[in-house]
Amino acid sequence: MAEYHIRLNCLVLDKRKIVQDKAEGIVVIPDLPAQPWYPLFKKLIHGEAVPLGPHPNLVSSPFRKEHPPSERPYPGCREIIGKAFLRKGILNSALETTLSSISEATSKQYNTTYKLWWNYCGENNVSLFDGTPSQVMCFLQDLFSNHGYRYGTLNSHRSALSLILPEGLGSDPALKRFMRGVSRLKPAKPRYNSTWDPKPVLNYLEGLSTSNNLKLLSQKLVTLLALITEGRLQTISLIRISNMSIDDEKIQIFISDPIKTPSSLGGQPCLHMLLSVKPHGTASKQTISRWVKETLKASGIDTEKFLPHSTRHASSSAAQRLGVSLEVICRTAGWSQQTQTFAKFYSRPLSKDTELAEAVLGLASK
Repeated sequence: MAEYHIRLNCLVLDKRKIVQDKAEGIVVIPDLPAQPWYPLFKKLIHGEAVPLGPHPNLVSSPFRKEHPPSERPYPGCREIIGKAFLRKGILNSALETTLSSISEATSKQYNTTYKLWWNYCGENNVSLFDGTPSQVMCFLQDLFSNHGYRYGTLNSHRSALSLILPEGLGSDPALKRFMRGVSRLKPAKPRYNSTWDPKPVLNYLEGLSTSNNLKLLSQKLVTLLALITEGRLQTISLIRISNMSIDDEKIQIFISDPIKTPSSLGGQPCLHMLLSVKPHGTASKQTISRWVKETLKASGIDTEKFLPHSTRHASSSAAQRLGVSLEVICRTAGWSQQTQTFAKFYSRPLSKDTELAEAVLGLASK
């Protein structure tokens, strides 16, 4: 009897030999439908595949060492979501298109959740795809108690699990009450309690000589765009010159690429920046973030305290102080007035770290 070593990642090559030799046998493989070799393997099966339950000695490594399910390597976010979709009735032929609904940013975010959930299920004998709301609560409680996660992080984990677990997880009364308890014990907190005044930055940019210096001109432009549009730096990195409309009164810039908040696609100003040094490729979000940081630092803003993203806080808070309506502020930034995102996280008073010290020192002059 011939012996075959099937390499799942090389199944296209191995399949030819198996078919040519008309080989038959019983093979145990991991149930990973989203893997590229999975459809090929299904074509080799005669009859129906038999699903096997967990067993500590079911899967072995190439060296015949025990490989319990709890110690199996994490398959990846895409594999987990793909299998969950198939279990929910999505046909294999439509799987790739359905998986395309998950953005790269969401996939990276959910990947953290699924790694934690994978390990938790292996250690506590919980079904990866059939976990109950009570088991999810225990999982979240573990993260809450042992890792100090706050409401926002736990709510993100809950949303990720809702995608792969049975329907109704998000509406479960007990889980909703649990999350309400988390929000009281460790509520989501804004990053900043105060913000900086855009005036010194604008004064610096006004007096900045940018002639014959493409980098300074680029830094000036992206900082001004960040301030006047209240846009994310990611959005500023996504402009396409072909999507610009210029007339005598204004410039309209439309975003065709997916961004973090789809509802804010309408008329978001942004910029397609080119690097000022060779090879002069498109500037990434990280490059634009660095440009803004360098500009803020040169303007006297404490960049150890305030990150480049704080331009959204500074510009929206300044607009509010100048009497711009809440409707206009939220529409420009892409926020919903109903969610109170601006009031909770972005509307901040000016930073006055030295106010008390200056008042005390001022006594000497009286």
